[in-house]
Amino acid sequence: MNDGVHQLVLESLDASTWRLSDRAVPRGNADAILGCVERMGDGVYEVIWLVGGLSKQQFSSLESVLLAGVARIHGAAAEATMVHRI
Repeated sequence: MNDGVHQLVLESLDASTWRLSDRAVPRGNADAILGCVERMGDGVYEVIWLVGGLSKQQFSSLESVLLAGVARIHGAAAEATMVHRI
């Protein structure tokens, strides 16, 4: 499993909903929240992403959600450090 996964945490909001957060960002900082995960009736995990552009995706496992979260963190960090030239 990707080492970056260890900086992520799923915080239970209820029996089928979690908040996905980044431990590397101080608790209480809104930037720590990557998205909201919900287990749907068919067992699919649906994520509403707040980092890397507001979007919705579905995954077959929580492991896949975590790996996608790592990719989003790295993508957002790369975009933040990019120099845009005209």
